[in-house]
Amino acid sequence: MKSQKHSYRAVTYIALIMLFALALVLSSCKPALPPQLVKAVVGEPLVLHIGETALVSATDYGITLEEILSDSRCPANVMCIQQGSAKVKISVTLNGAEQKTVVLDTQVDTSFTYDQLTVHLNAVQPYPGTVEQKVLDSERTVSFLLELNPVAQK
Repeated sequence: MKSQKHSYRAVTYIALIMLFALALVLSSCKPALPPQLVKAVVGEPLVLHIGETALVSATDYGITLEEILSDSRCPANVMCIQQGSAKVKISVTLNGAEQKTVVLDTQVDTSFTYDQLTVHLNAVQPYPGTVEQKVLDSERTVSFLLELNPVAQK
């Protein structure tokens, strides 16, 4: 009878330890966060981090910085034969539904027009060679300037 009591206690302790371990693992998991929304104003600089979406004031447009695809710009502290460029992928939505995804480049294709909205790529920060430590993608920013084009008359 005594050995059954000890077996039961051992099983109970093991089950409690496993439940505690499971609770610890589950509590360390972070839920997926919705994309962060920021406000954008036509004619004013817009700065986005990767994954952020800007809603353009007084319009039905949204702009999301999907990712920084590449950054081959010549570091500020180095002499280079070619300047290089940075490429970013953005998506623009209209009325929250229609979507157009495009790649902008700091050297060519620096602007993109979707319907009446023109998005100008201004800068990808930080510029290579201006910081000592490695910069995480989450710390990088891209700045844009937005312009509304008049409706074409027919």
